[in-house]
Amino acid sequence: MGASKEKKVRAELRSEGPDKKSAAAAEKEKSDKKFRRTAIITVVVIVVLAAFAIVYNSNLFYTGTTAVEVDGTDYNAAEVSCFKRIAFENIYSNLSSQYGNYVSLFLDTSKPLDEQQYSEDQTWADYLSGATLDYMKQITALYNEAVKAGRTLTEDERTDIENELAMLQVTATTNNYSSADQLLALNYGKGVTTEVYRSVLERVALANAFANDTMDSYEYTDAELKAYYAEHADENDLFEYAVYFAANSDSAYDELEDDAKAEATHAAAEEIIAAAEDADSFDAAVKELDEDASTTRRITQGSGLPSYYAEWLQSADRKVGDTTVIDIDTGSYAVLYLNRDTGDYPHVSMRHILVNAEADEDGNITDEAKDAAHEEILGLFAEWQGDPTEDKFAELANANSDDGGSNTSGGLYENIYKGQMVEGIDEFLFDPATEAGDTTIVYNDGAYTGWHLVYFVGRDEVNYCDSLAKSQLTSEAFNSYLEELVNAASLSEKFSFKFVDFS
Repeated sequence: MGASKEKKVRAELRSEGPDKKSAAAAEKEKSDKKFRRTAIITVVVIVVLAAFAIVYNSNLFYTGTTAVEVDGTDYNAAEVSCFKRIAFENIYSNLSSQYGNYVSLFLDTSKPLDEQQYSEDQTWADYLSGATLDYMKQITALYNEAVKAGRTLTEDERTDIENELAMLQVTATTNNYSSADQLLALNYGKGVTTEVYRSVLERVALANAFANDTMDSYEYTDAELKAYYAEHADENDLFEYAVYFAANSDSAYDELEDDAKAEATHAAAEEIIAAAEDADSFDAAVKELDEDASTTRRITQGSGLPSYYAEWLQSADRKVGDTTVIDIDTGSYAVLYLNRDTGDYPHVSMRHILVNAEADEDGNITDEAKDAAHEEILGLFAEWQGDPTEDKFAELANANSDDGGSNTSGGLYENIYKGQMVEGIDEFLFDPATEAGDTTIVYNDGAYTGWHLVYFVGRDEVNYCDSLAKSQLTSEAFNSYLEELVNAASLSEKFSFKFVDFS
């Protein structure tokens, strides 16, 4: 290679060398920047996630953001949880009053609600969610109307709220919760505190108070009440009858074919009504057929009559002593018509003391237990006779009665209608000869097996039929009014509604 050419190559190498170094340096700088950027992003993500975890585990989503907006009123998730609890208690109470001990067939409180079907396309959790929102619309609409009308809570209404909160504290202490707030949060929902619960209770109390005021304001003439009752007599009259069902599932018919079973149950029902001249002979005929059968006599309001024989009982042609046999797929009914009461009598009031006959370890109530309860009731009666006043009777009821529904109110029951109490008490209360201050002792074998000491307080001035008509007219008018309010109200679910647990 000539000197000039070698010089040229060296020159080219010199010029190329620094460019490669610059490129390498640039590439390293680019890599460093990318690393720094990734590290920063990672740190930011960690910080954000940590912050989210702190916020999520705090009460911010439950008390600091809106879950539901109703007609301009914002409710957070904790408040919705309170409404949910009240709505659930209302639902369960209604089911219990309708189905009694069979309520668990419809709703099992030991299982999650989202694992139980309310209907073909709804779980109980779905139903509770909708019921809660409906309830919130009602309460909010009524509360807003109360505010417009200038209605505020009375001292007694506020005292009721304070008493409920005080009982909440007692429950928390008794069950070893650290505070009422902890009890509420665990049983009602995250974020629910005493103050949150108080605010919801106050809103519900004012709404309900305004609703009661509104219903109390409705007035009707005697003519309007009579006309309404007459129009709804089939639903409101009390029907007295005796009934027995001969079921084709009875073991006596096991060997028969279906057609033969139907003929056998029909024949059994016919045999009963052939011997029935009154309630006693009907019972005797039933006992001949089925010695384990309980009393067949019923007193039922028309709206509660079984559909199988309701129309027959309600017929205007029905006369005392009429009988019939009604066949259905599963057997035959024998029915004896005894009476139809039109409700043209006054309500009555009573006080009573119940002494239950205690069951033994096997759940059986022995004659000795019945005798012991009888001795106790006679002792209480003798004690009352030493000071035969209503006040003394009330005092004894509070101290001794086993009836949880009245042993804090002196054993008092008011606005009683025929058929509401057990048979012996019912007969005493509605006997025209019974006067204020009269007493009787009645034994009952059934839901309340034991002895009742009954004190007759007196008759009301308003007849049962008029009272019932007014109650139903008032209910119809108020429900129409409330429906208008609710339909006009808006409701929308917001971000934190998802934090309300309906399961």
